Amino acid sequence: DDDVPLILGRPFMKTARMMIDIDDGVMKVGVQDEEVSFNLWEAMKHPKDKGVCFKMDAIEEAILDVKKQVMKPSP
Repeated sequence: DDDVPLILGRPFMKTARMMIDIDDGVMKVGVQDEEVSFNLWEAMKHPKDKGVCFKMDAIEEAILDVKKQVMKPSP
């Protein structure tokens, strides 16, 4: 979303061991023993599909609701 600030701020980049190679257009994110590479030039070619983000938000919210219900102490 263009109106929402990116979560990829400096604290996140340090925590996730992030490296951005501008010459190659590659962003690498490492967490524990795993590393994922993103081709920035490819990502910029795709249209922004906001519907996908909204679906993800709805799923995440539903998961949190179920988690709250499961974690409630029984009387």
